[in-house]
Amino acid sequence: MTNESTALVPITVRPPTALLPSSHDLDVVNRAAAMAYAGAVSLPPELNSPEKVAAVMLYGLELGLRPMTAIQGLYIVKGKVSASAQIMMGLCMSREANIEFHVKRTDHEACTIRMVRPSRNVDAELTITWEQIKRAGLAGGVNAVYPEDRLRYHCIKRLCRTYAPDLINGLDEGVSVTGV
Repeated sequence: MTNESTALVPITVRPPTALLPSSHDLDVVNRAAAMAYAGAVSLPPELNSPEKVAAVMLYGLELGLRPMTAIQGLYIVKGKVSASAQIMMGLCMSREANIEFHVKRTDHEACTIRMVRPSRNVDAELTITWEQIKRAGLAGGVNAVYPEDRLRYHCIKRLCRTYAPDLINGLDEGVSVTGV
C-alpha cells in the first residue's frame, strides 16, 4: 500500500474567439457529423439527421467542447440546442475556479443545492420538489426510476441559468472578428 493520492485536476475550457468557424472548420464538422450519424455512435434519439448532429457539434465548439462531448451532453429541445446539467456545471467549474455547488438535500422527494459564486457575489440556494417535476411534465420514464437524479439535474440547471448564464452560454470570453 502506498501513500500516494490521485486527485482530479480541473481543465480550462477555451471556446474559439473567432466570430464564425472557418470554411475548413465547417467542412471538418460536417464530415465528422456525417460519420457520427452514419455510425449511429451513441446518438440521442433527437439527433436524427447529420444536420442536427452538426448543429450540436458547432454549438459545442462555441462553448469549447469537443465534438463527441457535445454529442453526449447537448440536446435539441423544441428546435433549440440545450446543455445537460452535467455540461452546465462542468462549464461553470472549469471557467471559474472558485464557484461551488453544495448538495444540501437529495432524495426522491426534493433536492436542495447551494451555489456560491464569489466573483458575482452569489450565494443562492434552490430547492426543487418532485411535485414541481410532475407539474413540468418531467416525472415519466427513467425520471420515475431515478427521481433523485432528475431533481438534482433540474436544480443544477435552474441555478446555472439564473446565476451563471455567462458561463454556460460562452459569454464569459470576448469574441473577435479576426480569423474570419
